[in-house]
Amino acid sequence: MTEKAADERWTAECDAAFVVALREEVRAADIFHNESTESVANDLDLEVHRRRMADPAGTSLEILTLLIDDQGPEHAAIATTKFLQRVQTKLLVLIGISGRISDDCRLGDVVLADRCDNSYYRAKKKDQRVLPGGKEWPLDALSRRLYAALDTARPYYSYAGLDDHHAANLRAARFIRESPITVYGPICATPFLVDDPEFSEWLKTSRNRNILATDMESAAVVQAAHENGVRNGRVLVVRGVSDPADGNK
Repeated sequence: MTEKAADERWTAECDAAFVVALREEVRAADIFHNESTESVANDLDLEVHRRRMADPAGTSLEILTLLIDDQGPEHAAIATTKFLQRVQTKLLVLIGISGRISDDCRLGDVVLADRCDNSYYRAKKKDQRVLPGGKEWPLDALSRRLYAALDTARPYYSYAGLDDHHAANLRAARFIRESPITVYGPICATPFLVDDPEFSEWLKTSRNRNILATDMESAAVVQAAHENGVRNGRVLVVRGVSDPADGNK
């Protein structure tokens, strides 16, 4: 690469960067819907959007959103690594949906992770069984304080777009609560969608009985962040529980 080409490479600084796997997750999140959003041209073949937001004190914040537009750890790791090699951010937030593992969660609840487990890290296959490996990434330095603040807002949560009839049926089946809550604890990532109660139980018994939910990207994003200098205290994983992960998707 010539010196001139290197000078023209896209770089950026921001107060916070969101990473989102799927386009439908962006469409469902109100935080991304404002008129100031603009696409960011870059040489990385990444879809990046910029917006400005104000914090409670009125200070203007520069926000970038990386849309991976695909599922799975491979895409998440590559896109996040490329992004963070050019972007200096004070905070990285992975946001999206997840499958429920713990009975402590209901559909619509928000999981704020205090750690993220890569459940298949160095796992072994022997005698028709998978022997767990696993590696946990701590996320508690900031998320613990955030959870304490969010928990006080619990009375203000609601199920958007859900009519009373469907809400009553879902409550009767114990899929949802009277109103959603934020649940704080460990999350795990696997390389595939989970829709099997036996596998959910395996995750809990082989890795951590307190695992709340599972997704496909969190471990890859957290590891990419860690290896690019964005570590515990500057990373949040926030997941909405979208399905029971028990064969009833």
